[in-house]
Amino acid sequence: GVFHELELAARDSDRLAVVARGGVPIAGAPEEVLTAATLRGVFAGRAVIGTDPVTGGVAVTPVLREQVAVAEDGPEIRVIGGSGASARIQRELAGAGFRVHAGALSAGDIDFAVAEALGAGVVALPAFGEVDATAEREVASVARAATVVLVSGVPFGRANLGNLRAVREAGGPVVLVGDMSPGRDFTGGEAAALWDDLVRSGATVVAEEAEAVEAIRRLAP
Repeated sequence: GVFHELELAARDSDRLAVVARGGVPIAGAPEEVLTAATLRGVFAGRAVIGTDPVTGGVAVTPVLREQVAVAEDGPEIRVIGGSGASARIQRELAGAGFRVHAGALSAGDIDFAVAEALGAGVVALPAFGEVDATAEREVASVARAATVVLVSGVPFGRANLGNLRAVREAGGPVVLVGDMSPGRDFTGGEAAALWDDLVRSGATVVAEEAEAVEAIRRLAP
């Protein structure tokens, strides 16, 4: 069979052969062929490669075209995310020409996978890891160097509260998405107190993610 839909090819084939530039640069089992490196080299695109939870096959989620995936200059935006909360905004910011740093994220988190696909900076934590004092200092250092810090709609618990403390410590322009409702604060009120400190210090608050890019454009034209 000849396929242009990669997940369909992976699901229905025992072996795949990539045909490109008049040759077959790679062939093998779907998980050997459909890698991030292949997507970049053959299709000039960045993608998150994972496993379909139902079929167990290779799952391919395109992120951005290679030529716009990594900005070499332009303002750097530090993004606080996790649990998929910042996956879309990372992609949008990179596509808009900003340099993205994804901050402290655990291996296996979807936001971590998107950051890797984009070539964004990240403070890497082990799977289900906590933002400890060392990671918090590194996040604060990155945030101080950033043009704008964006706090996405991620919930906060003990494991990631250090990210929010680091933002307050760093100072500088901050964009906050949403509000710190009880359904988002699992720290007994510490996250809400840090959030309120940021608002009092002049942070820009937007109701939803769709408004965040424009807010960042105003702060970092």
